[in-house]
Amino acid sequence: MAKALLEKLIKQKSKQDFYEVDSAGLFAVDGLSASSEAIAVLRYENYDLGFHQSKSINEQIINWADIIITMTEAHYEQLLGLYPAAKNRVFSFSELADLPESDVTDPYGQGQEAYQITLQQLKQGMPRLFTYLENMR
Repeated sequence: MAKALLEKLIKQKSKQDFYEVDSAGLFAVDGLSASSEAIAVLRYENYDLGFHQSKSINEQIINWADIIITMTEAHYEQLLGLYPAAKNRVFSFSELADLPESDVTDPYGQGQEAYQITLQQLKQGMPRLFTYLENMR
Protein backbone atom coordinates (compact mmCIF):
# COMPACT_ATOMS: atom_id res chain seq x y z
CA MET A 1 0.00 0.00 0.00
CA ALA A 2 2.82 2.39 0.87
CA LYS A 3 4.48 1.83 -2.50
CA ALA A 4 1.26 2.65 -4.38
CA LEU A 5 0.71 5.84 -2.37
CA LEU A 6 4.30 7.03 -2.75
CA GLU A 7 4.32 6.32 -6.48
CA LYS A 8 1.10 8.29 -6.93
CA LEU A 9 2.52 11.23 -4.97
CA ILE A 10 5.73 11.15 -7.02
CA LYS A 11 3.63 11.21 -10.20
CA GLN A 12 1.49 14.10 -8.91
CA LYS A 13 4.68 16.07 -8.23
CA SER A 14 6.06 15.17 -11.70
CA LYS A 15 9.15 13.58 -10.15
CA GLN A 16 9.03 10.17 -11.89
CA ASP A 17 12.47 10.77 -13.40
CA PHE A 18 14.02 11.13 -9.94
CA TYR A 19 12.58 8.22 -7.97
CA GLU A 20 12.11 4.49 -8.32
CA VAL A 21 10.06 2.81 -5.62
CA ASP A 22 10.05 -0.87 -4.74
CA SER A 23 8.47 -2.97 -2.02
CA ALA A 24 9.82 -6.05 -0.27
CA GLY A 25 9.09 -7.74 3.02
CA LEU A 26 11.15 -9.50 5.63
CA PHE A 27 8.73 -12.43 5.73
CA ALA A 28 7.10 -12.09 2.32
CA VAL A 29 6.62 -15.03 0.01
CA ASP A 30 7.70 -14.17 -3.52
CA GLY A 31 5.02 -13.83 -6.18
CA LEU A 32 1.83 -13.46 -4.15
CA SER A 33 -0.83 -10.92 -5.09
CA ALA A 34 -1.88 -8.19 -2.69
CA SER A 35 -4.55 -9.17 -0.20
CA SER A 36 -8.15 -8.72 -1.29
CA GLU A 37 -8.61 -6.18 1.54
CA ALA A 38 -5.67 -4.06 0.35
CA ILE A 39 -6.93 -4.19 -3.22
CA ALA A 40 -10.44 -3.15 -2.12
CA VAL A 41 -9.32 -0.33 0.18
CA LEU A 42 -7.01 1.14 -2.44
CA ARG A 43 -9.49 0.67 -5.30
CA TYR A 44 -11.90 2.91 -3.38
CA GLU A 45 -9.12 5.55 -3.40
CA ASN A 46 -8.49 5.02 -7.16
CA TYR A 47 -5.30 2.99 -6.78
CA ASP A 48 -4.74 -0.27 -8.63
CA LEU A 49 -2.92 -3.04 -6.79
CA GLY A 50 -3.89 -5.70 -9.30
CA PHE A 51 -0.33 -5.77 -10.63
CA HIS A 52 1.37 -6.17 -7.25
CA GLN A 53 3.53 -9.23 -6.63
CA SER A 54 5.13 -9.72 -3.22
CA LYS A 55 8.83 -10.26 -2.82
CA SER A 56 11.18 -10.98 0.00
CA ILE A 57 13.95 -8.54 0.86
CA ASN A 58 17.37 -9.71 -0.24
CA GLU A 59 20.92 -8.44 -0.53
CA GLN A 60 20.41 -7.33 -4.13
CA ILE A 61 17.51 -5.07 -3.13
CA ILE A 62 19.45 -3.78 -0.12
CA ASN A 63 22.41 -2.87 -2.34
CA TRP A 64 20.16 -1.26 -4.97
CA ALA A 65 18.24 1.01 -2.58
CA ASP A 66 19.39 4.51 -1.68
CA ILE A 67 16.95 4.50 1.23
CA ILE A 68 15.06 1.66 2.91
CA ILE A 69 11.90 2.45 4.84
CA THR A 70 10.38 0.00 7.29
CA MET A 71 6.81 0.12 8.54
CA THR A 72 7.64 -0.89 12.12
CA GLU A 73 10.44 -0.52 14.63
CA ALA A 74 10.66 -4.32 14.89
CA HIS A 75 11.21 -4.55 11.13
CA TYR A 76 13.83 -1.81 11.43
CA GLU A 77 15.73 -3.81 14.05
CA GLN A 78 15.38 -7.10 12.18
CA LEU A 79 16.57 -5.56 8.92
CA LEU A 80 19.63 -4.08 10.61
CA GLY A 81 20.34 -7.45 12.18
CA LEU A 82 20.37 -9.05 8.75
CA TYR A 83 22.08 -6.20 6.86
CA PRO A 84 24.13 -4.11 9.32
CA ALA A 85 26.06 -2.42 6.50
CA ALA A 86 22.80 -0.70 5.44
CA LYS A 87 22.49 1.13 8.78
CA ASN A 88 22.80 4.64 7.32
CA ARG A 89 20.09 3.95 4.75
CA VAL A 90 17.41 2.32 6.91
CA PHE A 91 14.64 4.39 8.54
CA SER A 92 11.18 3.76 9.88
CA PHE A 93 8.23 5.35 8.08
CA SER A 94 7.03 6.95 11.31
CA GLU A 95 10.44 8.55 11.87
CA LEU A 96 10.60 10.12 8.42
CA ALA A 97 6.91 10.98 8.26
CA ASP A 98 6.92 12.44 11.79
CA LEU A 99 3.97 10.34 12.92
CA PRO A 100 3.06 10.12 16.62
CA GLU A 101 2.85 6.31 16.42
CA SER A 102 6.15 4.43 16.23
CA ASP A 103 4.68 1.79 13.92
CA VAL A 104 2.39 1.75 10.93
CA THR A 105 -0.33 -0.76 11.72
CA ASP A 106 0.21 -4.13 10.02
CA PRO A 107 -3.30 -4.97 8.82
CA TYR A 108 -2.57 -8.43 7.43
CA GLY A 109 -5.26 -10.90 8.49
CA GLN A 110 -7.20 -8.31 10.50
CA GLY A 111 -9.98 -7.38 8.07
CA GLN A 112 -10.80 -4.38 5.95
CA GLU A 113 -11.14 -1.93 8.85
CA ALA A 114 -7.49 -2.51 9.79
CA TYR A 115 -6.50 -1.80 6.18
CA GLN A 116 -8.43 1.48 6.36
CA ILE A 117 -6.51 2.46 9.49
CA THR A 118 -3.20 1.64 7.81
CA LEU A 119 -4.20 3.58 4.71
CA GLN A 120 -4.99 6.65 6.83
CA GLN A 121 -1.63 6.42 8.62
CA LEU A 122 0.19 6.18 5.30
CA LYS A 123 -1.80 9.03 3.75
CA GLN A 124 -1.11 11.21 6.79
CA GLY A 125 2.63 10.66 6.64
CA MET A 126 3.29 10.44 2.92
CA PRO A 127 3.62 14.20 2.23
CA ARG A 128 6.26 14.53 4.98
CA LEU A 129 8.07 11.46 3.69
CA PHE A 130 8.14 12.98 0.20
CA THR A 131 9.50 16.25 1.59
CA TYR A 132 12.25 14.28 3.33
CA LEU A 133 13.13 12.51 0.08
CA GLU A 134 13.22 15.79 -1.80
CA ASN A 135 15.52 17.33 0.82
CA MET A 136 18.00 14.45 0.59
CA ARG A 137 18.39 14.79 -3.20
